[in-house]
Amino acid sequence: MHQGWIGYNDLPYLQVWSAPDPLPLSGVKGYATAIVKDGQDTNPGDEITDLPTLDPSRYLPDLSDGKYTFSVRAFSMSNAASTVATAKVWIDATQPETQVTGIPESEWANTPYTVTLTPKDTLSGPKSVSYTLDTDKEKTQSAPQIAISTEGPHKLTYHSTDKADNQEDESILELGLDQTSPTVAFENTLNPRAPVYIEAEAKDLPSGVADGTISYRKRGSDDEYKTLITEYKYGKLVARFPDNAVKAGVYELKATVVDQAANQAETYKRKSTAKMLVRAPIRKPYRLDARFVPMRYTGKKGVSALGQAFKGKGKKLSLRRSRSARVARRLAIAGQVKIPHLKGKSLSSFSNGNVQILTRADQSGAKWRPLIKKGVSTASNGTFSFTTRPRTSRLYSIKVRGNARYRLTRKILRAKVHAKASIYARSHKLEKGRALYFKGRIFHTSSQIPKPGKTFILQYKKPTSAHWLPAAVSRTNKKGRYKIRYRPPHRVEGNKLYFRIKIPKEADWPFTVGASSAIKVRVAS
Repeated sequence: MHQGWIGYNDLPYLQVWSAPDPLPLSGVKGYATAIVKDGQDTNPGDEITDLPTLDPSRYLPDLSDGKYTFSVRAFSMSNAASTVATAKVWIDATQPETQVTGIPESEWANTPYTVTLTPKDTLSGPKSVSYTLDTDKEKTQSAPQIAISTEGPHKLTYHSTDKADNQEDESILELGLDQTSPTVAFENTLNPRAPVYIEAEAKDLPSGVADGTISYRKRGSDDEYKTLITEYKYGKLVARFPDNAVKAGVYELKATVVDQAANQAETYKRKSTAKMLVRAPIRKPYRLDARFVPMRYTGKKGVSALGQAFKGKGKKLSLRRSRSARVARRLAIAGQVKIPHLKGKSLSSFSNGNVQILTRADQSGAKWRPLIKKGVSTASNGTFSFTTRPRTSRLYSIKVRGNARYRLTRKILRAKVHAKASIYARSHKLEKGRALYFKGRIFHTSSQIPKPGKTFILQYKKPTSAHWLPAAVSRTNKKGRYKIRYRPPHRVEGNKLYFRIKIPKEADWPFTVGASSAIKVRVAS
């Protein structure tokens, strides 16, 4: 009978035993068999389970891993029993495993190393490891040590075998050795279509480039290099230089590259070996011209006769609010955008482009908001125009967004809207020794009166004088209304005086200096 380890490939196992020798005179009636775990009763009993054949045998049942005892005895035709024969049978249907040590953390290493393959099995025990490195013939050893000392990628195939002849499924390890540093160099010229993107060619064999960065600092300074967000694509490191965010000047650049094996290289030079320097800003601005134009040059939908309109007023335009409507009259803004010329070419028009229009009140703390949600489009010759009705003094930001070739261009225009007030006198005759009483309001459509009240100045002048003189200073209530009492000096020259209210400019008041109309007061003789 077979004794020893039985592996997964041998199951189900046919246990064969020999007939009694010598055979009983009455012949063999049959056999009683049993298979039990070690430590249990191995008596096969008196029940005949197997009939006599030329080669007595029995398939072992499905058994879990472990050690068993197989027993058998024969019975003659006269029911005489033979002695019990036993065999130690050990079942191991579990594959072994291979412990791999000595491999680098990543697929690639930059120094030679040795890989050790150790078979592991907790039942029958490890027997050997079979392996193949690249295209070599398969080798079998108890615990092989494989040296990786040649640069390049390597393929290690291996499997273990235990003493029950169970064989592990084949495993493959991708290994590599790269002791050569990568190469990197900046391009000799900037890309004319996208000069703001700095490019550096980076190569590495055999592992390949893993990562890289481009950084910059002001030329001649000892500051640390500032790293840019860098991508590696199509064999190049690419980073966007922040020419809108840095001060004008010359900057030196550095490119650093790391390969898959952690070999590192850096450069400060172009392919031509010249030092990599860039002058900020790199991109040219658009040629943006924008200004206020008189409404007589505008049509219903915007500005016409643009060439004539640009001969009108310049950047600043003062508007007086209509006292009856309490709003400023409509305002027109026109402009033109041109693209900077390239070598040998003149300026070209920014046709069918988009111009962003933002506005805010001309006061502290005001926020920029879009005036026209989607902006305005330029005509084929790069011109644009729009109209608005500023109820307060406002700033207008005319902006053309930048791209990889041209930088953002902005122009600020200021529209001044004069404050307006009213003034009424209780009496238009000044008696000797009496005071004058005035009242009125400051118009503040779509704006708020400052919390402590708006400051105003009561002014007067004589008919023979061209200058207004201050008479009193006070504040309005929260609704912009006021009352004020004024007692003139004891002696007033002339037979009449003129009075008005002046509204000075304040940080949180969105109007420029304004005044009420003048009223006349007769002086009693």
